[in-house]
Amino acid sequence: MSETIDPRGGWTSASNAEPDLLCPGRHFAQRGMERKEPGKWADFGSKIHACLGDPGDHTQLDSLTVAEREIYDACRKIEKGACLKFFGPDPIPSPRTDHFRVFREQRYWVKVPDGKGGFYEHSGQPDVVFRKQNTALIVEYKTLPGDVPDSPDNLQTRDQVALVRGNYVILEQIGAVVIQPLVTHDPVITRYTKDQAIQAERDMFDRVRASHNPNAVRHAGEVQCAFCLAKTRCVDYQKWAGQLVPVALMNVLEIPIEQWSPDQRSHAASQLAPAFEFLESIKQNLKSGLEKDPEFCPGWTLKAGAKIEKIVDAQKVFERFMALGGKLEQFMPCIAVGKGKLKEQLHAVTFTKGKELEEHVAKVTEGATVVTQNAPSLVRVRDSK
Repeated sequence: MSETIDPRGGWTSASNAEPDLLCPGRHFAQRGMERKEPGKWADFGSKIHACLGDPGDHTQLDSLTVAEREIYDACRKIEKGACLKFFGPDPIPSPRTDHFRVFREQRYWVKVPDGKGGFYEHSGQPDVVFRKQNTALIVEYKTLPGDVPDSPDNLQTRDQVALVRGNYVILEQIGAVVIQPLVTHDPVITRYTKDQAIQAERDMFDRVRASHNPNAVRHAGEVQCAFCLAKTRCVDYQKWAGQLVPVALMNVLEIPIEQWSPDQRSHAASQLAPAFEFLESIKQNLKSGLEKDPEFCPGWTLKAGAKIEKIVDAQKVFERFMALGGKLEQFMPCIAVGKGKLKEQLHAVTFTKGKELEEHVAKVTEGATVVTQNAPSLVRVRDSK
């Protein structure tokens, strides 16, 4: 695993504003802990963000898959619309105009007085800041599946507003918008006056000071614990999550499930995700310990995972199959055509994208597909968009 450099320098940042507010002791508890490698969806989002942050790198842009490029294009289109809505039709955002500046992936820092003659540092890195004279628009991209709060309820962008104004003190009005094309193509732009930005700074300073208090109280919960590195060391998390297992139903354990009231059912549903996550963290901790020490968990050991063999050269297999007397119609049932991969290849063949590419996919697959539906999943009503 390669060593990762923390651009935040170990200090608090706008990206953790909400969880740090919910759990003042969270930041201090994670000091010195190494961040985990990104997963599949994080890699997916990182590629898109990298291209959005450096629009001049066409080599990187050309490496995007069709799905990634579609999200990239949607972000650009929504971004342009937001700028026109916020600044008006003149000018169209361009770094070439003297009175219009564009700052992409720039980290803004502030020194927060600690009350003892010293200071803490705090930063935030908006995806892009558009500035025209004494106004500015902050844009934050969210390119993964799943809704995030629009700007009015987004503490990350609220911090960014305070940080940007702290660096450009002449700003009289700042807008903030969260662009998430998988959720909406018409995002809300939140407008902050100078006084509102100053209040955001005060709130940010209070939270940063609390995060550096070694005696800060910890408050476990779903949001603040989701990506906290110190979960396996935190008694507060363990007590909170432990109460959810089994399903945090101590007040109804003597009542058959089929006789629960509507409120009891809603309560049980709300506890499932964090309860499963806690059980998974226990499992991963035990597995990690047993990998290093066979005596870590007496009476238990690690069983080797099943080996999965995957054919990666279909052409070679087909040629050998035919050499044995096989026929094409006999080989075809062995092949599963992924629609995503087919779309990628049609893009390579036709050089089309967007609606035109979708039309090619529809024509090629017409009459050759069967639609099935997965089992329904349990989600909150507000998340079922």
